[in-house]
Amino acid sequence: MNTNTNIGWYYYREYFNLTNLDKVIIDEAVANFEKKNKNITNTPFVVEPLYKASKGLILLRMETTYPGLLMGAGYAHEIKAEGELKLGLSFDHTTGLPYLPGSSVKGILRSAFPKWDSDPTTPENIKRAKNEYIYDYLQGQEANSEQKKQQVIAWEQYIFEGKILKQNNKDKAIQVPLYERFIFLDAYLEQGDAAGKILGTDAITPHIHKDKSYEEALLKNPVPVAFLKILPEVIICFPFQIPETIPKELELDEAKIRNLFINILKDFGVGAKTNVGYGNLKDLDESKKNETTTIQHRKQEQNPSISERLKAPSLPLSGSL
Repeated sequence: MNTNTNIGWYYYREYFNLTNLDKVIIDEAVANFEKKNKNITNTPFVVEPLYKASKGLILLRMETTYPGLLMGAGYAHEIKAEGELKLGLSFDHTTGLPYLPGSSVKGILRSAFPKWDSDPTTPENIKRAKNEYIYDYLQGQEANSEQKKQQVIAWEQYIFEGKILKQNNKDKAIQVPLYERFIFLDAYLEQGDAAGKILGTDAITPHIHKDKSYEEALLKNPVPVAFLKILPEVIICFPFQIPETIPKELELDEAKIRNLFINILKDFGVGAKTNVGYGNLKDLDESKKNETTTIQHRKQEQNPSISERLKAPSLPLSGSL
């Protein structure tokens, strides 16, 4: 498979293109899938950035961490054949590259909000914790709990629904035109790992079987389920288009919005199986700043300034009393 091959097409179409599947010997089928799995994971990542920084366009560059990232795992990708990769992965139809739909990104970000008016099932204490979380990151003014609640509701309605709530009459909200609303664009891969790769394989070993009780299943050998994933140390870009002008009463600006979105993505994770470590991200720009600071500290330790040298206690000369 060459670099021009559409990986999405290859994974969902060509991958299962087997002659006389019912008659294929198991060993041959395993060898066939092993070859195709290597074709997919060994393909180098070659692409140009889709977006360039501009006014109103926020580009959050994040890096995947171990064990990687799963997105689109719910898509069907199985014919119950030996050696196949069982789970799906979301690929862009045109480029054939893995991506995270903008609607999914929007859902991840909104899941951090308390949803006071639209989620009656979440306990009150969890909603209040989320309310404080959002309020702290957006750095609202000092206020009591009720004022904070109303402010977070106003932020949520504006960012995700395009509505400006009136303070005197919250039932009558001003609907913002589409061209003045937040736009959540598809997240795309920007750079591969150190070897230039973006995809790898992994496996889970579920112990529970549908046709057996919990006690019986514990005594059975688990059957590994192999799947495709985004590798660690792969850079993924999250682009957002924000309005040119934001109502002053909301006390929002680009820096606050960037800070909130970055921390939600880091704290909540993205994709599937975040409870076992997948989908954890780190802020690439913040990591570079920390790395630069560390290097500067090391240089200062190795080459102290003149003032620091003068402050250092002098050592006695050899042989002096």
